[in-house]
Amino acid sequence: MLNLAATAAGSASDGTFITGTDFLSAGVAHGSDSTTASAEVRAEATSHTTAMYADTVTTDVDNVPTDAQVAASAAQRVEDDASNITQDNTDLPTWQSATGGISTMSADTVNGTDYSSATVTPDTCHNNATTLHQVIHYTTVGEAHAYYDAKATFDYTDTLSSSISLAVSVNQSKWTLSGESTQTSSMGHSTGFSGKGPYFAKRWRVPILYKYQRVHTVCARENTHTWYRILPAGYKIPAGGAVGSYGKDVRSKDGLSKYMSSKSSWRGIVTRGSYFGLVSGSTDNESGGVAVWGVGLKVSTLYDSKHIQKIEAGNSHLEHDIWGARGPLDGNPGVFYSY
Repeated sequence: MLNLAATAAGSASDGTFITGTDFLSAGVAHGSDSTTASAEVRAEATSHTTAMYADTVTTDVDNVPTDAQVAASAAQRVEDDASNITQDNTDLPTWQSATGGISTMSADTVNGTDYSSATVTPDTCHNNATTLHQVIHYTTVGEAHAYYDAKATFDYTDTLSSSISLAVSVNQSKWTLSGESTQTSSMGHSTGFSGKGPYFAKRWRVPILYKYQRVHTVCARENTHTWYRILPAGYKIPAGGAVGSYGKDVRSKDGLSKYMSSKSSWRGIVTRGSYFGLVSGSTDNESGGVAVWGVGLKVSTLYDSKHIQKIEAGNSHLEHDIWGARGPLDGNPGVFYSY
């Protein structure tokens, strides 16, 4: 995979600099064939647009949030709250505050002027990025469920295959997500858990290196403008650290009441002594996938023969019921739950 940044920039009629950046993953061929990851990323891709915003910053200031500010951010509170296991991204606003509270910022308005409908005259520009800070965060890449006498397995093997959001900011305080970076480089390791149960359901996290970068957008007609981004930079085991770790307990998504409220067309039966595993599609886009410098990033993982959520039914019941979280089991359920 190639992870690319596409930037559009220019000026409004009053000369205010307007810019927007989208982050894209491009699948490349391996010999005469596309790689599995690139083919599945293309299959999962959806059309989208990226907003452009006014950027009046022309000076360099390193205002990375302090530990106290990060602890006060909404994204960090979501990550630290063991009971918050939402998967629909409702807790990620369009603009996040990295220094506490929920941001109501509108990036369209600068110094009292609304640029949301401005006509932009394009300019020829290029970006220069400088890494200011680096940090390793354990990032949720999936989960597995097992109720009653069943056992759960989650394999994350050989190659990274996760898409992680990138965040951008013009003031280092308010951040918005703009596209994703697909992490597909070889890990050279296997990590996860197997045969866990009964009554078990947990998420799995792997260590990902993140970079906090300052970007200069240099244009032919404009001054050099400055903005900032947070982006993933691959699997990285901290010195003396864990190769992977358990995340939140998600047993509350299993059981009879959750089964009864699920869509019948999304259900399936695993007969006793047999197993079922997801080897295609992708996990849910986790709103609580990771919080980095006070900013919540979405994470989803492609299932394939080396990235599997699996359940093995025990022998004490005639059947074991499972159901998809966001679709039928033979489609793209994202993750399946257990009863």
